[in-house]
Amino acid sequence: MNPRDAMFENIRRQVKEKLTQNAVVRFENAKRYLIQATMDHPISRELDSGLGATNLPYGTLRGFFGFSDGSSAVNALINFLEDNVTIEQGVSSNKRGLINMYIRLPSKKDFNDNLKCDWEDPPEQSWVTLVEDGISNLENYLYSTKRELGRSREGIQVKGVVKEGSEFNGVAYMSEIISNFRRIVVQGK
Repeated sequence: MNPRDAMFENIRRQVKEKLTQNAVVRFENAKRYLIQATMDHPISRELDSGLGATNLPYGTLRGFFGFSDGSSAVNALINFLEDNVTIEQGVSSNKRGLINMYIRLPSKKDFNDNLKCDWEDPPEQSWVTLVEDGISNLENYLYSTKRELGRSREGIQVKGVVKEGSEFNGVAYMSEIISNFRRIVVQGK
């Protein structure tokens, strides 16, 4: 390789390293946002504490989903996101020096496979999906603050209708957070 070509190859390599480093920094900033936004979301706060419950007509999402005392659905979600939101550099044989970076985000199927509702028989959907899509059997939820009922000690599912017409239409939760994550990765904001 002649000196001129060697110089250009060295510059190309340095630029590629810097661009890769910048992409990884942008990804890491976006991932920090993703985790913090998940922890701060009103749905997450209600799931972890039950306090400030405003998402259901009565009772709490924590009680409805039957998360047992001492468990944290949000910690399980955070661990899942930590493991399943990743970045990889693709192999490129392009002589123009293009860099391919691949960001892997969990799909609805990934959420359903990893964060299933224990009480579903068989468990097919995650509580994340139910929060997003809505809960149809809320009218069968018997909520009680006076008695400790069920795993959550807040209520149980019953066969009869407790509150006819009660429903939860769903809330943009992870879809909104992931959409914002994508915007931060692309725009850096």
